[in-house]
Amino acid sequence: MEKITHNKKRRRLFHVPCFLPAPRLRRAGMFRENGYTILELMVVVSIVSALCFFVAFGLIKVKLQFALSHTAYQFEQNLRKTQEMSLLTNQYKDENGQLQPVAGFGGYIDLSQNNKEYTLYADHVPGNQMYNAINEDYLVSTVKLEPGIIIAQIQNIIGDQVSINFKPPNPITSIQPLPSQNRICVVFAIESYPDHMKRVSINTAGLIEVLDGQNCNDTIDSSSSESAPPTEQP
Repeated sequence: MEKITHNKKRRRLFHVPCFLPAPRLRRAGMFRENGYTILELMVVVSIVSALCFFVAFGLIKVKLQFALSHTAYQFEQNLRKTQEMSLLTNQYKDENGQLQPVAGFGGYIDLSQNNKEYTLYADHVPGNQMYNAINEDYLVSTVKLEPGIIIAQIQNIIGDQVSINFKPPNPITSIQPLPSQNRICVVFAIESYPDHMKRVSINTAGLIEVLDGQNCNDTIDSSSSESAPPTEQP
């Protein structure tokens, strides 16, 4: 009797109760097995994909905005560089390393040929204060814009071409063709979002600046034009 009782206690000690639902309760839907339905997974994947799209779209737009600002300020700095070169020297070292006399330095844009680059040049002696490849002006460099950025227009001139020239030693600033106001504006824009623009203003007194949120003729640089050296047009 004692042996039988001991075996019963052992079986009770290792007994694991099982509470499985009855088949009827399963069919009635009162119990649900672990896991997700295909519909739920599709909804989650759609939401994640949409979020990734909007994040990527926002990053691309921010990158283009940065490229637009960088392009405008780089153009300003390059024009200032040619202006400073005309202050320091009237010579240019050509592609053969020979010093050549020049009548000035400047920048040139031709939208009819390419709206994604501009030219920096040295004006060949005797000089006509504008870029002319036929006149053997020296090509200092061709600057390509950031990807996705274009030169949308040149305000205050007639036509698609402009030369901004700085003649030593003052230097004297000349803009060809002659602007209708006392300055021109080179308008840079995002190619896929043309309403996002940056303007670089160059006035006939030699002041170069990036306009933030201004139109080309919102302000008049009368004080600058009075204190700066006079302009010269050929």
